[in-house]
Amino acid sequence: MAKPTNLFSSLTLSLLCAVGMGVPAVSLADTMLEFRNHGIAAGEAAPSSVSVYVTEDFVRINEQADNWTLYDRVADTVYVVDETRREYTPLDRQSIAALSVKMQAARDEMQQQLQKMTPEQRAMIEQMVGHPIELQPEEVSYQSTGDRKTVNGYDCSVGRLVAGGETREEFCTAQPRAIGMSGEEYQAVRSMYSLMAALQKASGFGGGMPSYDQLDGIPIEIRSRDGSTQVISRASHGDVDTRLFRVPEGFSRVSPSGTAEAAQGASKTLR
Repeated sequence: MAKPTNLFSSLTLSLLCAVGMGVPAVSLADTMLEFRNHGIAAGEAAPSSVSVYVTEDFVRINEQADNWTLYDRVADTVYVVDETRREYTPLDRQSIAALSVKMQAARDEMQQQLQKMTPEQRAMIEQMVGHPIELQPEEVSYQSTGDRKTVNGYDCSVGRLVAGGETREEFCTAQPRAIGMSGEEYQAVRSMYSLMAALQKASGFGGGMPSYDQLDGIPIEIRSRDGSTQVISRASHGDVDTRLFRVPEGFSRVSPSGTAEAAQGASKTLR
């Protein structure tokens, strides 16, 4: 991937439950994590930041000013919110299963079209899209090295993302207690990991990343072989306005089927 794998950022997901704004409410002893992304591969003139808010029932990831992702543990649903377009896309296990069927159909159709191409035609298509066409995600594994280190004052264990016998990225994962996260908050993160792993498998967009459910802890440092990094800057705790865990009023719901339809459309361009 071009920039460090952000396991707290979306693959394109969203938020539900548009409720009234009302009087601000707060939840107690919530965890807030702040990360900094560095590296030429990220295509950024200056480091970018990622903020993660974790409660017992929600995980919200802010990666861009107008786009954010919310996981609702009770509903077991992840929502992608686009404030610019005033839209949100919900993904639960039922919609992920439906997406899996459509994505597989799109991959099968694209495979048939590729088999009809000459090597020259395929090379031309790959040149147009800027990368080789791989219809099946690359097999990767997450392997612990047994080493430990401290990142900005937080203890973590070192692991590697391995593909094709090569180390692609180095991770350092912290146990929840090391960053002051409660057991219930961590369960919300683990539940999100489980849903995201299902989405990876269904969409085929997980190539180059470890399966979320392979991770034991919170990734607080990721170093890519291209020099890009994502590193925790601090973990803090306090009251978070519960309005952060709601979709703003008036936003339109977008079906996740658009992802599969786009993939099917792409296969037709190969004809």
